[in-house]
Amino acid sequence: MVAKFKNVDLTKFNDQQRQALEMLCVPNRQEYGEIAKAVGVNLKTLYRWRQFPEFVEAISGMAIMNLHADLPEVFSAMLKKAKAGEVRSVALMFKLLGLTVDKKEVQVEVEAKGESNEDVAEDIKRLKAMLGKR
Repeated sequence: MVAKFKNVDLTKFNDQQRQALEMLCVPNRQEYGEIAKAVGVNLKTLYRWRQFPEFVEAISGMAIMNLHADLPEVFSAMLKKAKAGEVRSVALMFKLLGLTVDKKEVQVEVEAKGESNEDVAEDIKRLKAMLGKR
């Protein structure tokens, strides 16, 4: 089955490349030499493929899809820890659900030039005169 992952069209890769992509994007993947042998290419060919940005993007996209498939298990484990009273898990669950807001304070200091409104009005008049406007 040929599919799209993360806006990467896998139809642009040949069968050997697609097979290599599937083997490269999993956790605890095999060594590069083993993958090259399994797909029927030499190690230099696999190395060359891994230099192409589209190939690297495909690996990343497929790995992300694999992570998405595991999210229910991850959420379940996090929920168990939160229910057991682990504070960090509770905080993370609340954050993921949008129930907390990160508060940031910004303090801005403005240094006044010491000009009065009249000084500014005079500057505006002078600039308008320079532009030929009255």
